[in-house]
Amino acid sequence: MNARRMTMSLTVVTMLAALALGSTAPARPAAEAPRVRSPQGPRVVSPEVAADRRVTFRILAPKAQTVRLSGGDIPGVGQGAEMKKDPNGVWEVTLGPIGPGAYRYNFNVDGVSVIDPRSPSISESNTNVWSLVYVPGADFMDTKDVPHGAIAAVTYYSKSLQRFRRMHVYTPPGYELGEGKYPVFYLLHGASDCDDSWTSVGRAGFILDNLIAAGKAKPMVVVMPAGHTGPFMFRAEQRLIPAAYG
Repeated sequence: MNARRMTMSLTVVTMLAALALGSTAPARPAAEAPRVRSPQGPRVVSPEVAADRRVTFRILAPKAQTVRLSGGDIPGVGQGAEMKKDPNGVWEVTLGPIGPGAYRYNFNVDGVSVIDPRSPSISESNTNVWSLVYVPGADFMDTKDVPHGAIAAVTYYSKSLQRFRRMHVYTPPGYELGEGKYPVFYLLHGASDCDDSWTSVGRAGFILDNLIAAGKAKPMVVVMPAGHTGPFMFRAEQRLIPAAYG
């Protein structure tokens, strides 16, 4: 019995010593309070296409002095359309009605060209990237409930140019089954465009899907190569920068 009491006493003493040491140890710093993210500002929707084909473009730029919409493809825009700022710092302009089709645009914010940060749709040209808006209403290129083909961006090495190149290739519905043979059509872009242009602003994939579904075109493979092999400028620009052309 005495041995048991002695063992219990030693246990109590050990526990008290541990508590005493713990009380003198430096306190751990309190966990850092979670950081609350600052408000993100007003919710901005851009572009917004209305049923009457009027299109509203918006961009949040509260510290900007001037903002213009640039879009040479959009009828009536010309050198640009002035945008107005609301009390929340959102710049806005409404255009139209605009005819059905795909249109490139960007914003000029205090002299700096930027794409629309609220829109994931883009289109590449030869030396630039643009935001893209589509106004529905053109039967031949609207997105329809028909079988759809696939568009691939294909990178390859050109032995002639000794560098990597890119092309876009459309394959019709059913091509992935590996059955049958298809004609090949080569579709070249315009002077200031690139291999992406036909499939983005040109909507070549949707046009081909609709034509094939309507029986107005045979299923085919369409190759859209990059037509430029070096720097390209119109003649007026070449006169301004002759060094670039030797």
